[in-house]
Order: sequence, then C-alpha cells, then structure tokens
Amino acid sequence: MKKRLHSQNRKILVLDLVTMTIAYGLALVVRFGGIGQLVGWQLQMYTSIYILEMLIYIVLNVALDRHRKKQVSIARQDPLDVATYVLRVQFLELVLLTAALGVSRMMMQASRRFMLYNFALCLVLVIIEREAYRVHRRRKAALEPAQIHYLLVTTRNEVRAVVQSLKDMADQGGQLDAILLVGDDGRVLKNTEKTCCNLPVLEDLGTVQEEAGKVPFVEAFVCLPTFSDEGKARVIGKLADAGIDSALSLTLQHDAISKQMIHTVGSYQAAVFTSMRTRCRIFGIRYSVTNVEAAVIYIKSHVKRLAGEYLCFSNVHTSVLARQNESYRNVQNSSAFTFPDGSPIALIEAQRGYPGASKVSGPDFMEAMFRQTCDGSLSHYFYGSTPDTIELLRKRLPEQFPGIRIAGMESPPFRKLTKEEDEAAILRMNESGADIIWIGLGAPKQEEWMYEHKDKLNGLMCGVGAGFNFHAGNIRRAPVWMQRTGLEWLYRIFQDPKRLIGRYVKSNLAFFYYYVKDREWRNKPE
Repeated sequence: MKKRLHSQNRKILVLDLVTMTIAYGLALVVRFGGIGQLVGWQLQMYTSIYILEMLIYIVLNVALDRHRKKQVSIARQDPLDVATYVLRVQFLELVLLTAALGVSRMMMQASRRFMLYNFALCLVLVIIEREAYRVHRRRKAALEPAQIHYLLVTTRNEVRAVVQSLKDMADQGGQLDAILLVGDDGRVLKNTEKTCCNLPVLEDLGTVQEEAGKVPFVEAFVCLPTFSDEGKARVIGKLADAGIDSALSLTLQHDAISKQMIHTVGSYQAAVFTSMRTRCRIFGIRYSVTNVEAAVIYIKSHVKRLAGEYLCFSNVHTSVLARQNESYRNVQNSSAFTFPDGSPIALIEAQRGYPGASKVSGPDFMEAMFRQTCDGSLSHYFYGSTPDTIELLRKRLPEQFPGIRIAGMESPPFRKLTKEEDEAAILRMNESGADIIWIGLGAPKQEEWMYEHKDKLNGLMCGVGAGFNFHAGNIRRAPVWMQRTGLEWLYRIFQDPKRLIGRYVKSNLAFFYYYVKDREWRNKPE
C-alpha cells in the first residue's frame, strides 16, 4: 500500500510541475505579452526564477510527504483537503522563493505584478488539476484490477539480469513473488538455495502447486532467451500441468524484445528492428533516432563491422558545447552513431516528426548491453574513471550480470599520456580481444579521445562518462519516474550541487536560448 501511495504522490508531483509550467507561461503572457517580448537578460532571469521555483516546490512536497503522519490516497480526500494542501504549499513556496530572490538580488529586477500573477495562476490551476485527478482516481478505483502476482521462471545464469530488468514491475501493478530455476535442458532444477535476489526460490516443480495455494500466482513469467522453441514449450507445458498460466518473453537469437520495439501493424503485433539510418539534426549534431533496446540489438549484431568506430551519448551540456564549438561538433558527427542522452533532445526529435524518438542514455545503454551479453557472446573492456571505481566495477558487474565476459579494466592517469604510454594502452586493449571498449573519461575529453583513437582499436568505443560510477554503485541513479519525466538532472544536482548546479543552470539556459534563436529548430526535419 505504501508503494502505491508513493507512486501516486510522484505522479501528482509531475502533474503539478506541468501545471505550474503552464501557469508560469501564462503569467509571462499576461504581464509581458509572451516570451518573445523579453530581452536577453530578462529571459535568463525569468528562466532562473522558473528553475528555482520548481526546485523549491519539489523539495517542499518531498519534505511534507515524509513528515505526514498518515498517508491517504487522493481518492479518499475531499475537495477542501485538496485546496487546503495546495494553498499551504503554494504559500510556503512563495515565501521561500521571495527569500531566495532577495538574497540573489533578482527580486529588485523581477516584476512584482508578474510574481503576483504567477502565484494566483499556480494556486488556481493546481487546485483544479488536483481536483480533476482526485475525481479520476475515484472513478478508476472501482475498476482497478487486483495486483498481479508473478512467478519468474528462468535459468541460473539469467536470473539476476532478469530481476534487474523487472525492477519497475510494481509501477505497472505487478509483483514478483518467487523464482523457479530451470536447467539448460529445460528440466526444472531441484534447487538448494532458499533465496535469490531477495526472493524465495522454489525447490522443485512440486512446490509450485503448494506455493500457488499460499500465493495466488496469476502468471508465470518465463524468460528463457537461450532455449529452443521446443525447450520453452516443454517448460510451459509443465507449468500448465501445475495450474499456472504462462507469459513468455519474446526473444530473437537470444536477444530480448522489449515493449519499446513492439508496434501494431494491422491486426498483428510486430517487433520493429531499426536500420539506424534515420538522423535528426539538432544544433548541427546528427542524432540517431531510436530507443535503447533497439540500439543495443543493432550494435550487438554489427559490432564486428563497427570495430574501430565509436559511439557518442550527447546530453544538453555536450549539445551546447557542440553548438558553440565547431571542432567538437565535428567530433560528435564523426562517430558511428550519436545518441540523445537527454529528454529535451529526444522530445525535440519527436516534435520534429519522429514519433519513435527516445532518450538513449549511456548508463541505460550499458545496462541493456550487459544484460544482452550475459551469455558471453561479447567481451568488454573498461578504460577510465578512478582506481576505486574500477575495483567496484570489477566486483559488482559479475554479481549483477552473471556470465558477463570482462576482457580488462584500467584507470589511466589524470594527465595527458606520453606517446609511449598511449601506445601501450592501445596494445593492451587490442591484445585483450575486447569487442566493446567502454570509455569513462568525462565529456568532452572522452569524445575527443575516441576521435583521436578512431581506427586504432580493434573494438567499438562507447563514451559513457558517469556510467562507470552508476554501475559501480558509488553514484545512485535517479528513481525510474524521474528518469521517465526528464528530471534526472535534478536528482544529480542534489547529489553533487557544488559541481553540477552551475553547469546545469548555465547549460539549460544556453540550450533554451539556442532553441529560441536558431531558425533550424522551426523547420521540418531534413
């Protein structure tokens, strides 16, 4: 119940932020006639005020939710409860925002009438939005199905990677209750371990029937990517004999087919495989239009042909750098593929006529590639970051992705290497036989390094920056809901405010400025 309430609160917070963004834009229209009427310094100032307002609102909601003694679903509240809560939060936000602007001296330049319009519009529109959501939840509550309980059926080598992939199941109304491990021949193993991934492991097929009486399994999720069709059918048949329905994961040549790749074609459901030819030019960068899972399947199947090439994952910060620096833009465009590692970039791709556009971040690409290569089909080399991070990766990756083949790991000195040192590093990587070489030197250094080493290495280079830290565990990823709503940058700021807040504010303002200024943004795609 608590998980569902937390999920509901997150959805309401996202709706509030969208509503407040609309209110902020309306206030600008009412006071100034629109964003286009603002001069350069005003545009920067009101963008900074907007970012500060959103940050304060998020912090206030999180703090109030944590200190609330009793969590109550919005469907059980009445309109007065909704209005009272919104009024309290909006008033506190106005006080904190005014104090922050006073300290930064922006209050002397900001329009008092605009601040009043913004407060009034936010108050009214958020109350209306929350009341509409309350009514929607009350109507939907009677129609919501019971939570689905799943039994995971997979192999010992696949289990950790599959559980990791199912981490957002709770948000979809599902719950993973137990695991049944099967052998490579399709026979159910008599397992000695009691738990795996914090879930109970059933001892044999007989206990499935016993557990089904205790826990109402609705379905068994069968994920056996390395099995033949006959082997999968044999497992599903045994589950049917035990009275358990099965949901079989879709795979092609051991690669899992994700929901991102499923399209409706007439009356059929089909998996769409990208040719990776579609490009969208933004700030002069030729971005590939795809999604994480489709990109991984393509790269995995073409990794030999791509040997010596490199991949870039360009976010708001690096796209602004490329817009300002022609040399760095050439580095981005000399890659085999440059992916949009930022929700704003993917959103603009979609707005410009590419409905399948999606964010492809370095850490997500790494995780999907690790999952798809747990069978040892490709080997990995890690070059970058600190010695401590490398050691954490060396320990954690085999635990999280059993079967992953690591060809080598090294942390280079934090200085420019001599010619001899660089040649020795190239030799080590080539002699390792690595298919994929992960580069974690930070942007823009890693992209420039890959450009200089193009065609010198026998593997495909991937510049993933902080991806090393995320998978080592010394930096936590933002919750899934923040990743999906484009707020991961905010989570990163709270982790390292001293280093990131200046860079993010500057980059976001510059991104928005170039978005408005550049004519190419207003044109249809090439």
